[in-house]
Amino acid sequence: NRVQVMSHDGKMISKLGSEGSGDGQFNNPHGVAIDQEGHIIVADTYNHRVQVMSRDGKMISKLGSQGSGDGQFKCPQGVAIDHEGHIVVADTHNHRVQVMSRDGKMISKLGSEGSGDGQFKCPQGVAIDHEGHIIVADTGNNRVQVMSRNGTMVSKLGSEGSGDGQFSGPVGVAIDQEGHIIVVDHY
Repeated sequence: NRVQVMSHDGKMISKLGSEGSGDGQFNNPHGVAIDQEGHIIVADTYNHRVQVMSRDGKMISKLGSQGSGDGQFKCPQGVAIDHEGHIVVADTHNHRVQVMSRDGKMISKLGSEGSGDGQFKCPQGVAIDHEGHIIVADTGNNRVQVMSRNGTMVSKLGSEGSGDGQFSGPVGVAIDQEGHIIVVDHY
């Protein structure tokens, strides 16, 4: 129930948060990202919100509350920052991705529950590629989807299984310098 900032050689620089539901406290945080100003963005999963923190642990803002409405979350797990500084959130148990402004306004939402193109089942990880596409670890559907900012599916990768290019519970995604998609294949 905390976030630790470490140096490359393993020295503790700072730690943020403690267990709880107050400002600057966390309940089973999952995802973390850094914005252009160096703020630490945390998916505070069981508090059903996202917190924006300074490096010294002060809460700058919090986004969302528990629910299924616009700007609300149900166990958010992944966060990323897009090229415009918006916070992209894997709203896991609402089976969607929300793009939020830093002040908590919903800019757009992608997906709904299901297994069709552009639909999700418990998405957990999100990343942004060099073209601004939103890459989603569609955990319950055992695939990764590449989405445009307006919610159109650009491509999908994988299917259920243990062979090359197949997934069993993908939970995390990242993009390398060449634009390759790196996937944490959990199971």
